[in-house]
Amino acid sequence: ILSYLVSFTIIMVSPLVASFKQSTQIFLISVASSIASLPVIININYKINLLTPLINVLFIGLVTLIMLPLSIIVAFISPLDYLYTPLVKGFMMVSEVISKYINLNLRLPHFSPIIIIIYYLIICLLCIARSKKAQIKRIIILIIYLLIINNINLFKPYGEIYFLDLYYGESTVIFSSFKNSVVVIDTGDGTNEVLTNFLKSKGVKRIECLIITHNHSDHYGEITSLYNNFKIDNLIISAVDNYNYGYDLEKVKAGDIIDLRRFSLDVVSPYASHIDINDDSLILKGNINNIDILFMGDATSIAEDEIKTIDFGNIDILKIGHHGSSTSSSTSFINNVRPQNAVIMNGRVKKFNFPSSAVLNRLADAGINTYYTKKSKTIWVRSFMGKFSFYSLA
Repeated sequence: ILSYLVSFTIIMVSPLVASFKQSTQIFLISVASSIASLPVIININYKINLLTPLINVLFIGLVTLIMLPLSIIVAFISPLDYLYTPLVKGFMMVSEVISKYINLNLRLPHFSPIIIIIYYLIICLLCIARSKKAQIKRIIILIIYLLIINNINLFKPYGEIYFLDLYYGESTVIFSSFKNSVVVIDTGDGTNEVLTNFLKSKGVKRIECLIITHNHSDHYGEITSLYNNFKIDNLIISAVDNYNYGYDLEKVKAGDIIDLRRFSLDVVSPYASHIDINDDSLILKGNINNIDILFMGDATSIAEDEIKTIDFGNIDILKIGHHGSSTSSSTSFINNVRPQNAVIMNGRVKKFNFPSSAVLNRLADAGINTYYTKKSKTIWVRSFMGKFSFYSLA
C-alpha cells in the first residue's frame, strides 16, 4: 500500500510543480509523499525522519547525475569497473552515515483507523483550499492534530495493564491514568523486539521504572533494546541477583517498598538466594490503578511455601508464577491467596507446553477466572473509577 500511495501522490503532484526547477520539484514531491504516507510509515516504524525530503533531493541528484550515467558507461566499457565498484561502496557508506546520524525523527503512536480518517480529511481540506490564508489555517490545524496524536495518552483517564503475548518469556506493561507513569516488569527474551515495538506503538518515550524479576534471559532479553529506544529512569532488580546487566540499577529485598509516581510495590520475596534461580524472583504486591495485584515472577512452590503465612488480603489479579508450570501455583498457595482472577503468560515454546493442565485444573477447582496468553494472546486490563475489565488483543 505504501508504494501505491507514494506513486499516486507523485502522479497527482507532478503537474502542479512542473513550473519549478528540478531540485525544487524533487523537494516538493518528497514533502507531499511524506505527508501522504505518514500514517502508513508511522504504523510500520512508529517514527518518520522530517529531513527525508532534503535527503531525497541529495540522493536523487547523486543517482541521476553520477551513479546512473556511470552504470550505463560501465555496462559498455567493463574495464572502468574498477572505478565504479569503489563509487558504489562509497555511495552505500554515505547512505548508511546519513541514515544513522542525519535525522530529525518524529515519533508518533500507532494510528487507529479513526485517526487515519481524520488525518486524510484534513489533508483533503488542505488540498482544496484556494487562498493562502485558508492553506495556512489548515496547515496549522494539521500541526495541532499531530501534536494531539503525539500526546494522546495524556488525555486517557483510565489505567491500563498489558500482559504481553511473547514467544518466550513474559513482560507486563503498566500505564497509569493520563499516562504520566509507565512501568515495565520483565522484558521477555527479545524475539522480534515485541516489547519495544509495543511501547513505540503506544507513544512511549520514557519508562519510569523497569523491574527485572530475576536473571533468566526470557525475563531480561530485551533490556538493551529498551535502553536504546527509551529513557529509563530506574532499573530495579533483586538483592540476590548478581548478574551484570550493564546499567545503573537499584537492588531491593523482601520488606522493601518500591515507591513510584502513581503507586508503590511491596517486595514480598526473596528473603535469601536459592538453588533454583526461579525462586530468587522478585515477588511484588501492589495496588495498581485500584487493582490489587500479586506478581509471582517465576517463583516455584518452594518460594510459595516461604510466604504462606502472609495475609495478602483481597487479591484481584494473581500473575501466576513460572508461566503456569506445574512446579508453581500449588493448591495450598492458591487456597491461601484466593485471587478473583489469574493471569498466565505462557509463551509459545512448544517443548514447555505451558500452561500446565494441572495448574489450570487447580485454578478452575478454586473457582478463579483464568486468562492465559496461549488462548487470549495479549491480555489487556483497563480500570476506570474503581472498576476493571479484561480484554483480549487476539
